[in-house]
Amino acid sequence: MHTTGPWTMYENTVGIGVTAPDGDVAACDLGHSARTRAEEIANARMMAASLDMHTTGKALVDRDCRYEGGLLIIPCGSHADAIRLLHNFRRALDKATA
Repeated sequence: MHTTGPWTMYENTVGIGVTAPDGDVAACDLGHSARTRAEEIANARMMAASLDMHTTGKALVDRDCRYEGGLLIIPCGSHADAIRLLHNFRRALDKATA
């Protein structure tokens, strides 16, 4: 079981990391890493987005999506529901690379 979200990235004078409502999930840099600051920030963003990517990706995979006749078929109650699933996944990916 993982830490309950939402997870967010933080950057302060102490370091860079990921936090959840009940406290820190991970510290990416406490000032003594061999990685560049930009890499540590990118790592923290990816970790903070991972819970959203898992949740939204699972929502797509659990629907038994398939490729048929050049189209991606996403079984849903409506076209709007399918678009919403894709939009949520895109938003999670964007959070990782913002």
